Amino acid sequence: MAPEAANKSNRFSSWPDKLYWLVPPALAALQLIYVLAARTTIRDEELAESVRNVFWLDEGLVYDGVSSNVGYYGLLLVVYKLFGFSLYMAKYVRLILYAAAMVGLAAVLQKFMRRIYAAVVLVTVGLAPTILFFNTVQTSYGIDVSYGLICLFVITTMKFDGTLEDLSRAFLLGALAMIAAMSYPSFLFYLPTLAFVSLLQWHRNSPKRIKEFWQSVTAGATGFAVPFLVALSYLKNTREFLNDPVAKAGLFRGGGHFQPDVPSFMRSAVQSVWDVFQWGYTYYYYLEHPDFSGAIGWPAVLAIFALGVFIARKIPSFKVIFALAGFQILFNLAVSSLADDSGIRRSTGFLLGIYAWYAIVFCALITQAALKKIKWPGLLLCFLLTANSLMHYPANLDDVGARTIWDDVTWFKVESTAERSLQRWLEITARGESLVCFHRVKTDARVPCDYAKIYAALSGYRRWNGLPEIPVRAYDWNTRQERELNTKLWENYYFPH
Repeated sequence: MAPEAANKSNRFSSWPDKLYWLVPPALAALQLIYVLAARTTIRDEELAESVRNVFWLDEGLVYDGVSSNVGYYGLLLVVYKLFGFSLYMAKYVRLILYAAAMVGLAAVLQKFMRRIYAAVVLVTVGLAPTILFFNTVQTSYGIDVSYGLICLFVITTMKFDGTLEDLSRAFLLGALAMIAAMSYPSFLFYLPTLAFVSLLQWHRNSPKRIKEFWQSVTAGATGFAVPFLVALSYLKNTREFLNDPVAKAGLFRGGGHFQPDVPSFMRSAVQSVWDVFQWGYTYYYYLEHPDFSGAIGWPAVLAIFALGVFIARKIPSFKVIFALAGFQILFNLAVSSLADDSGIRRSTGFLLGIYAWYAIVFCALITQAALKKIKWPGLLLCFLLTANSLMHYPANLDDVGARTIWDDVTWFKVESTAERSLQRWLEITARGESLVCFHRVKTDARVPCDYAKIYAALSGYRRWNGLPEIPVRAYDWNTRQERELNTKLWENYYFPH
């Protein structure tokens, strides 16, 4: 080949590599479209997790043991204090976490395959319908996926050489893991897999450096402990944080309750599988076209699983990594199914394990010469999964903005939008008027109006946006008189939780 032709060929083959780092921002832009489409309403638990619990944390408190995900609330509190508060700010915080996760995943994938192939895997995972959906919801559901990918990236940068830089990475890894676990308990199910990946990374880089390995373990354990100790020292009601005797909940448990019977376990497991293979319909998860649904979704996944088993048997070096992905899938599904009222929101580690299995199959097909006979049929199956994600993206766009049975109807539907409703209550309280569930005033019944969320929204809005704080008064159905609201009314359960 003439030198000019060779140079032209090299330029042609390298341009996809040069565009590779445009994929994460493109995925973030597509996620942003979902976020904007979801600004139509606000749900009860979104108000609890992104407003009420954050305001309580600003007071040095947890609302109750169910509301113990202080890693998430703390992150939002820092953002609100630095940049101000708006009703949908939490959606953009999750968007930034998602973007960081995609950058981290891109960095990991390029270590194992050419960037043009890594881009295919990145798009498939980045456009996973469940991941896109949960990133539009202002609860901590699904946040473990972003933290898991970020932690995976940090692990792949470690060398276990005992240097200050490497020990700092180990400390960061531990701190991120604890923050993630205190953001949503499902992240705890990632810890065995992340620990094993860390061992593989150590064995790959420095298998003879035993002393340096234990230094890294110590740094990681210290980082893991620090966020927890900070939370304990900051909170005033640590008993409710760790084990609330009234709510019968606490740290790492949330609102879930253990169900040891086999029928309940099987029902929860089937719900999680159904959520991603057929139709999403569990609590705070509703997608008509989930990840592996449709005519090409589940057949492609089943075929990819079979391919993975074949590859593991044919190429022994892949056995360990496939076993690790299989463990992630089964362990996350099994442990999450021990809780009542399950569904994919508690089993996102199971979903991420399936995508990990897919990525390993894809990598093996393009890097292992021994698989050349099945390379293109196998890649076709992998591309079908990519096509499935691409097809579901526009199909699910309406679902993220759909009004649901969980929408707040007491305070944030008095105007055409939730944001305008908030402005109305801000104006009413600024005039010194009291909060009243106005559509219930004519009844004589003692109706709880759930003042906690609107009180936190109004007081937090003023505090975090640098406005003068004013008393927020409300009609008390117990005394049939007006009173000034404060967090103590819920601490002593004068108002119900």
